[in-house]
Amino acid sequence: MKYPKISKQLIEMAKKDQFLVLQKNNETPRAKARGFLSPITILANFIPALKVRGFKFGDNKRDDKRLNSLIKKQLKANTESLRAIIDDIGWPNISKVGVEGERSAWLIAQHSTHDVEFQERCLELLKKENPKEIDIQHIAFLEDKLLVTLGKKQLYGTQFRFLDNDDMEPLPIKDKRNVDKRRSAMNIKPLDIYTQEIKSFYSKNNSNNP
Repeated sequence: MKYPKISKQLIEMAKKDQFLVLQKNNETPRAKARGFLSPITILANFIPALKVRGFKFGDNKRDDKRLNSLIKKQLKANTESLRAIIDDIGWPNISKVGVEGERSAWLIAQHSTHDVEFQERCLELLKKENPKEIDIQHIAFLEDKLLVTLGKKQLYGTQFRFLDNDDMEPLPIKDKRNVDKRRSAMNIKPLDIYTQEIKSFYSKNNSNNP
């Protein structure tokens, strides 16, 4: 690993990201859980979520507003830190920051929806990397995230939404007939299998929610 200090910095940034985002997702009643939801967020619920001291999301509007403000502040801070790192060393690939460091860099980019231009830059850098230097699934997730944010159809079916009956489905997919070919090229399971796994994970993690 060429940059161990940067790797440690990225991992700590990602932990702060998950600390707040998981707090929000774990405390939100199912009745409020509507709209867009990334499968990464669902799967991340397997990571034990720490509780933000003094309040829980969903308790009252003041706490909700406070947590949302903390999340936005942290996401923006992470974006700016990652931008500085990229300006310095390029994309933090595995040789530079290790597997966990590279994954952390992608997670920060994935959550930088407040800065689409920066996400586009990250996606371009990921696509230029040697596939052995990154997790190529990150390309699919980030590209789909960007397309959905821009109001377009996704390519790989990685972005999901809740339905009125608490079921879930992928957001609209371009050329859905060939989606599994594209997913296979990115080392992602077929869409039908993946969808069932996500539904199962979500059901288990929310079975005790009101």
